[in-house]
Amino acid sequence: MKYLAIALCLFIVSCSKDDTTVPMDEQCTEVFVYGLVITVNDAATGAGLNQVVITAREPSYSEVLVATTDAGVYQGAGERVGSYTLTVEKDGYQTVVTDVITVEANDCHVITQARTFSLQEL
Repeated sequence: MKYLAIALCLFIVSCSKDDTTVPMDEQCTEVFVYGLVITVNDAATGAGLNQVVITAREPSYSEVLVATTDAGVYQGAGERVGSYTLTVEKDGYQTVVTDVITVEANDCHVITQARTFSLQEL
């Protein structure tokens, strides 16, 4: 009877829920996440455009997005929530001013907002 009671206790303990375990999809990482990832293409050819100046603005903040190693791809607002208006400029092309793009965050990082703009040559 003693062994049956011990076995029952071990079974109950092994079946209890561990509330400290975080599901894999909810674990935070140390990865730096950009809030804005912007792709800029030539409207006629579809080719990615380099040397584009993209400025993200809020009333009290401004940032120029940085080019990635991929042609026409720029990123910014790293780990920064906010409501941004973008100005997309390149010599010889139309300038685009966007509506507000809102970057929010979850428990760990910002949630990336990706947009693509096709610029017309002047």
